[in-house]
Amino acid sequence: MILTEACRLVGEALGTARSKILEIQSNGSELLVRAGLGWQENIVGKLRLQMTDRSSETYSIKAAAPVITQDITREDRFDIPQFLKDARIVAFVNVPIFVPGGHPYGILQVDSTMPREFDNDDIQFLRTYSAVLGPVIDRLQLAEQRNIAEERRSADLAAMEELQRVSAELVGEHDAQSHYQRIVDSAAALMRSNAASTQTLDHATGRLQLMASRGFDPRSADFWKWVRGDTASSCGQALEAGERIVVSDIDRFEANQHDREAYRYSKIRSVQSTPLRAFSGRIVGMLSTHWHDRQEPIADDYRFFDVLARLSADLIERVQANDRLRESEDTLRQFGEASQDVLWLRDAETLQWQYLTPAFESIYGLSRDDALGGNNYRGWLELIVPEDRAIVEDAIRRIRQGERVTFDYRIRRPVDGGIRWLRDTDFPITDASGQIRVFGGVGHDLTELRETELRLRTLLDGIPHLVWQAVSPGEWSWASPQWTKYTGQSLSDSLGWGWLQALHPDDHETAKHAWAAAIEDDGFEVEYRIRRAETQSYHWFQTRGTPVWDDGGSISGWLGTSTDIDELRKLQVRQQVLVSELQHRTFNLMGMVRSMADETIRSSQSLADFKPKFRERVDALARVQRLLSRLEEGHRIFFDDLIKSELAAVGAFGEDSNDRVRLEGPGSVALRSSSVQTLAMAIHELTTNAVKYGALRQSSGRLYVGWRVERADSDGKPWLHVEWQETGVAMPASNAEPRGTGQGRSLIEEALPYQLQARTTYIMAPDGVKCSIALLASDQD
Repeated sequence: MILTEACRLVGEALGTARSKILEIQSNGSELLVRAGLGWQENIVGKLRLQMTDRSSETYSIKAAAPVITQDITREDRFDIPQFLKDARIVAFVNVPIFVPGGHPYGILQVDSTMPREFDNDDIQFLRTYSAVLGPVIDRLQLAEQRNIAEERRSADLAAMEELQRVSAELVGEHDAQSHYQRIVDSAAALMRSNAASTQTLDHATGRLQLMASRGFDPRSADFWKWVRGDTASSCGQALEAGERIVVSDIDRFEANQHDREAYRYSKIRSVQSTPLRAFSGRIVGMLSTHWHDRQEPIADDYRFFDVLARLSADLIERVQANDRLRESEDTLRQFGEASQDVLWLRDAETLQWQYLTPAFESIYGLSRDDALGGNNYRGWLELIVPEDRAIVEDAIRRIRQGERVTFDYRIRRPVDGGIRWLRDTDFPITDASGQIRVFGGVGHDLTELRETELRLRTLLDGIPHLVWQAVSPGEWSWASPQWTKYTGQSLSDSLGWGWLQALHPDDHETAKHAWAAAIEDDGFEVEYRIRRAETQSYHWFQTRGTPVWDDGGSISGWLGTSTDIDELRKLQVRQQVLVSELQHRTFNLMGMVRSMADETIRSSQSLADFKPKFRERVDALARVQRLLSRLEEGHRIFFDDLIKSELAAVGAFGEDSNDRVRLEGPGSVALRSSSVQTLAMAIHELTTNAVKYGALRQSSGRLYVGWRVERADSDGKPWLHVEWQETGVAMPASNAEPRGTGQGRSLIEEALPYQLQARTTYIMAPDGVKCSIALLASDQD
């Protein structure tokens, strides 16, 4: 009222009948029209202006000086708010208002619907007026803050007292329904609402169940007894969104007809629904408040309500946990009574049994009443065979220290003196403080399994393969003597994943991957290298693992063998090399046959002439192939074998040969496999020419073939030097027709240098052919 009166006075003083006071909001980016004269209801107390760089109001506050606009149609310094244009304001003046301490409060703005030149007197009056308004506004704010603070203190005190009462009641021993109703009553009191409700979330169905309410018409309560997350009610939408939903006006809320009717039955106009989250972050329920009038609570209104929501979430979680505990206890009892294994609970300090399942009697041959009487820990130890008591007592010690322990031992049944093998898995159970108060155990009778294992191991000891057994994927429980002998690992070293250390390091991941897929693939087959202790070398093994299924269709263990396939792997590699070599050689051979056919055709006068020439060359090629086949048997080809084979084919070497041929050279000059074929064809051409025209045809002719090996100075590689010398041959006149086809000479002078990087000479001397060939030999000794 005071600010409105101030606007009236300043408007009348300047004769404009319009003025207003704009207040800077707490966020510092807006101005609110706090009071005014001559303005509509939708302006005063509601209109907010953005404080931008193009705002005259912002400029006036920052400059701490008046800003005058004589005619908004000519104003180009600032942006004019649309509401001024709508009100037909033509001129206006802004004067900043400061409260004591120099803090800006806002703007005193005087408006005119006609062009107006505000003079110095007007400005000085407004400056003085704003200076007076500053302290007045400051006192008004202080008074308002005191009133608000007093009201808040009273409300907060009442809210805290209510929370204290409800907190004490919620931890008391009451039934869950009375707790739920107390929560609803407190929620209505804290939010000053006409109605309230609380719901719990059934996680199995995803629906909210109404547990308590107040202020509801019975028809509303019945309709909201169960609510899904996809319904149009506020609690359904809050459940789906996972956050608080506030509906200030139900008439504007997007709800279906049935939900609207449920609200109308209880005269609800506004509602808020808040999800109840436990410490785990899981939503356990919903707490809602409802009003008959339009309400729009701000964040501060929920301060104490949110504390109640936290208490409610804890309560619901505790109730649900107790329900689950009762169900679990009942389930555990039924499970224990039906189990063929012994289940028990033992006091961690006294070691006395607190609980035993009926299976104890059938396994131990002793009633539970007798077993639980007196010092039952000492009585239990006396049932264990003396040799195994140290194992059991050590296991108990480790469990007390927080370990989970599995151990095997034997008992003697008092009823018939029979020995039974048992496997216990014991584990500590801690309380909320982390202290071990109890530990539980599961005892399994594995007598029959141990007897089966004994028979199986006796059988496996005679198998030549490496045999092993695993209790779970990759975790060995036994290895055969063959394994320990081959790898040098002791049995204890190979257990668990210890066997992996006997594998080649590069094969560890391969083995792990095979085990990872074993269950899905119903077993596995994998190859990896295992170290042989005797030679410290790695050999390839093929390992097969197969699951062992029990009567219930579950995997009870694994059996596997590892078979030495190292020689097989080497043979496979050798075979691959031979196949590759054969393919390469066949390709070269076909090329040579084709080239040989082309050359023979060109040098032949007729088909009758072609036939013997081509056959001879094919025969020579066949002889070469027979030599090359020795490579596949692991042998090498020597030059003396090559020259002797070719001369023997024409009867110039062997038992029937005469003394016109002399061979001289070392007998172990190995040829490179890549050079045999071409070199052999060159020797064949020289031999054929000598048989038809030269030293092997004429009775006076003589043939000398010599060879030696020298190593090059540059790289030390061996070079084979071959000398072919014919003497005593009557050569034709220089102008006579050439003898032969010339294919041999072309092969020596062109093909050998090109294909084998050989150095060659070919001379038609007066007494016979002189030829030299130098090419790389094999560097294997």
